[in-house]
Amino acid sequence: MVHSAYDSFQILRDVPSRIDSVAAWNSKLFFARADGSLRVYSLPSDRLAEGGATLSRDEPPSYVLERTFPGFFRKGTSVSLLSLGSRNLLLSLSDAVAFHRLPSLEAAVSLSKTKGASSYDWDDRRGFLCVGRQRRVIIYRHEGYLFIITFTITIIIIMPLCGSDPILVLDFSMRVLERHPSETIELFLSGGVPPDLVNSYLKQHSPQMQATYLEHMLSMNEHGITANLQNELVQFYLSQLLDCYASLSAQKKWNEEEYSPTRQKLISALENTIGYNPENLLKRLPLDALYEERALLLGRMQQHHLALSLYVHKNF
Repeated sequence: MVHSAYDSFQILRDVPSRIDSVAAWNSKLFFARADGSLRVYSLPSDRLAEGGATLSRDEPPSYVLERTFPGFFRKGTSVSLLSLGSRNLLLSLSDAVAFHRLPSLEAAVSLSKTKGASSYDWDDRRGFLCVGRQRRVIIYRHEGYLFIITFTITIIIIMPLCGSDPILVLDFSMRVLERHPSETIELFLSGGVPPDLVNSYLKQHSPQMQATYLEHMLSMNEHGITANLQNELVQFYLSQLLDCYASLSAQKKWNEEEYSPTRQKLISALENTIGYNPENLLKRLPLDALYEERALLLGRMQQHHLALSLYVHKNF
């Protein structure tokens, strides 16, 4: 016996044959046909007044043909539709990627560089459009009414190599890191290159970007970042803070009660991550400063009496 977890409803009658793709937006349905036409179906006005397309076994919604757009797509090409509801756009891929504003279906933009594309994917949260074309991947970023190519041609070419040749990817990425830092980080965060390998390269070539990469990794999944990478991030924060301490102490300007952004990040990391080695960090701390950091490390080492003593006598 076969059981179905879903009920089926008939919401359309006399549906035309040879439908390539379907998309939905609010109370409308869009049908792309093989003859190049686009059909728009919607709920009758009386049904909309009753509350829209609420599914009911006794009275399912019945859509009616609102309008047909002949020649909307080039005839003879396969069509794929996607509704970008959060941006009120309808994406179509036939011979190229094109966008139309909703609900008017007015042409918004056609991406000429995607001509001949065979696939795409859309990241709604970040507004990224990924298009596959002739063994290349092109990444666009949506800004207002524009779609801007995010990655340079170098990155476009090397993205498919992430899994097969990560060293080559890293070598080429270092060349464009200064001009496109955030986009390069996005490439690294895609998961194609092993995180430990990315971290080692960034530590050598761009320590500041190393911290940015690790912070993004931690924000995406605080439990998915390895203990080694957690330790790398804490060590980076501590090194930055020690450099600041050395400079200000030499000028007799160090104030134990001031908490710079780096110091705040270090304290937060000491409190909320567990991958670091407290004994090793403790050896790096000066004896006459950074008392709160010392107390946190002592507490992590189960030396609670010493930690409490610092809180009481140093009054921080």
